[in-house]
Amino acid sequence: KHLIILFISTAILVIISHTVSACQVPMSCEPSQEQGEPADHSINARLILALIEEYNPTLSSCTKQSILQEILKSSIANNLDPLFVTAVIAAESSFRPNAVSHCGAIGLMQLTQGILQELNIKDPYAIAENIAGGCAYLAKLRHRFGDLSLALAAYNAGPTRVARLNRIPRIPETQNYIKKNAKLPRILNKNT
Repeated sequence: KHLIILFISTAILVIISHTVSACQVPMSCEPSQEQGEPADHSINARLILALIEEYNPTLSSCTKQSILQEILKSSIANNLDPLFVTAVIAAESSFRPNAVSHCGAIGLMQLTQGILQELNIKDPYAIAENIAGGCAYLAKLRHRFGDLSLALAAYNAGPTRVARLNRIPRIPETQNYIKKNAKLPRILNKNT
């Protein structure tokens, strides 16, 4: 299955490289080593594109490329693993930029009204704003709780509840959310 994903991601990269000029998004997701980027940057880009395609194959090439570039940019800016951010987006919205949850959370990273106000996000449906805001919020939670699992729990169940309990709440949705997010980057990294 993972080899199929890698083959699909290669095909996607070829398609994107032919269509990216039409949507005027620079193909900067795979910089060369001479630009000082790590070697795994291009591998991450291919894996992220494959995951986007698997979860939401109906997205346009331009939208997929925009999501990829913002994941890479915002995760690096907030010292987060791009595959981890990708896993959060997959769990939150299945890469649907216009997703709205039953409780009113919006966009790719399902930002609530409180987070939108706290981070001064004007357009939560805009890919760049949503991912940048979600990454900033995740980084803030990681700093506050000092542990990625607690940060994820706070992202899902709310920081007040996690702070009060000082542990992952025994909410099945939250526990499944953490397992799903923790598992995906490890699966992807095994294929690099």
